[in-house]
Order: sequence, then structure tokens, then C-alpha cells
Amino acid sequence: MSDYSKTNFVKEHLPGKGVRVELKNGRFLDVINGTYFSPVVSLIIEGGRIKSMPGLPGEPKDMKPDFTIDLKGKTVLPGLFNTHCHMNMMVTTFVPSLRDIRLCKKFSEAQKAKNMAECLAYGITNIRDAYSEDLRSSWALREMISL
Repeated sequence: MSDYSKTNFVKEHLPGKGVRVELKNGRFLDVINGTYFSPVVSLIIEGGRIKSMPGLPGEPKDMKPDFTIDLKGKTVLPGLFNTHCHMNMMVTTFVPSLRDIRLCKKFSEAQKAKNMAECLAYGITNIRDAYSEDLRSSWALREMISL
């Protein structure tokens, strides 16, 4: 796995639901107009929702964040969707050998974590798994991601 695609899932619930977080010094994508917002625009998030975009005309300027994250020029865009994948299907062939089955069982959890990290590294934040024999691993992934 390349250094670029390494993704760290959040292990703690920080910040809390009522905390205001400001994202500044980022390149915020304007999906309506197909461009970026002005560099002076920042983003204030509270409870998982955008509360304000200071720097845009008509946006409140008096919203004080509880803490600020400096994005250092990184790009922020809405999450992308993978509308058809097989996240839990790890069999390498339609007619697996006994060796293939053993290897699949041994490495499937690590491969799923790698697949999820790769998705996040490229901006894919929503996945529709088109087939899964056992939903328990999907539920475990969903729980880990929701944290």
C-alpha cells in the first residue's frame, strides 16, 4: 500500500456533537459552478453539518469555532459514491481451489480494510455493496466508519 493511500479511521469521538469546527486555508470545491471558492472562504461545521462559510457574501461573520483545523491548501470536495462494488467478495476466481479458499479466509479482513482505505484516499465516502453472502462484516465496517 502506498503512503498516499494510508487512511487512519477515527478511534475516538472528537469533536463532540455540539462542537463547532472551522476548516481554513483549504481549497473548497464549488460543485454548482465547477470551480473553487475564494481562498478567503472557510467552513464552519457543527453536528456534522455545514453551519457557515465565512468569506462568502451574506454569511455570518460572528460564528466563533471551538477549534480550527488548518488544511494547509488541501482540497475539500463532497464525498464520491461507488454505486456498485463487491466489498465483501474476496474469492479470486469462480472455481477456487482449496488453497485459494484458505488464502481468502486468511487475508480477507486485511484486504477489506485496504479496499476501504483506498476508497477514502480517492474521495469515495459512500459504497453500495452489490452482493454479500454474510452481512456481519458489512455491519462491522459500517460501525467502524461511523465512529
